[in-house]
Formats: sequence, C-alpha cells, structure tokens
Amino acid sequence: VRQYEQRKVQNRSTYWVYHELIMRDFLAFSCLGWGVRLFSRDGPLDSSGHRWRDPASDETRQLFEKWTRGLTGYPFIDAGMRQLYETGWMPHLLRQGGAAFL
Repeated sequence: VRQYEQRKVQNRSTYWVYHELIMRDFLAFSCLGWGVRLFSRDGPLDSSGHRWRDPASDETRQLFEKWTRGLTGYPFIDAGMRQLYETGWMPHLLRQGGAAFL
C-alpha cells in the first residue's frame, strides 16, 4: 500500500486499506500468541476477578431485552441497536460499540 501511495496516490481510501491490513495482522498475531485463551471466558488477560452476570437471572434477561430494543439509556448504543432493528444493519463503529456494551 505504501509503495502504491508513493507511485500513484495517497488518499483516504489508501489510508483505510493500510489501516485494515494492520488490524488484520495484529489480530492474526494475537491469535497465534494467545491461542485458545483468546476465546475463554476470562480472556487472554485473565479477567477472572470480574463479576459476571448470571445469564439465567431475570435482571440479566431484562437488561438484554433493553439492549436489543435500543432502550439502554445510552444514546449512541440505542441509536445503533434501533438502526439494526429497523434496517437489519449498522455501521461498523456502532457494531463495535454495541458489542462492547453488551
């Protein structure tokens, strides 16, 4: 990408191609380094001290329902979840925010 930018053009599109390739490689090497720990409940950095919600509790189910309907009280998250509900898709920053919120 950098060679192409030097020979042809450097613009917003080439920036994003480069950025996405860097992220792809970072995640690939992270997977190699962390192995199956990446997919464990406590994650690769051991968050075992974190208090997880009981997925079977009424409170957790109610909070999940609010999240899916865009009723969390956090406007950015709610906008993304409502857009997903109405249109079937949402932009990638909203996907990341919504997933992290959950």
